[in-house]
Amino acid sequence: MTEHTQGADIAPAGPSTAEAACAQAEAAQREAYLESLKSQIRSGVYQPDIRDLARSLASMMVQKL
Repeated sequence: MTEHTQGADIAPAGPSTAEAACAQAEAAQREAYLESLKSQIRSGVYQPDIRDLARSLASMMVQKL
């Protein structure tokens, strides 16, 4: 006798419409933020947060170990 799991033949659904919209909004915000940073760097007014840079560099170093 074979057992049939209910719903086993249904493919899993992809991200919901709300999730997709949220991802698009986040991508747009990230793109705007990066463009702002690029503009600041080009104009010479960018002042990085030293602690943020140190945290970022440390996390990259740990990943490589």
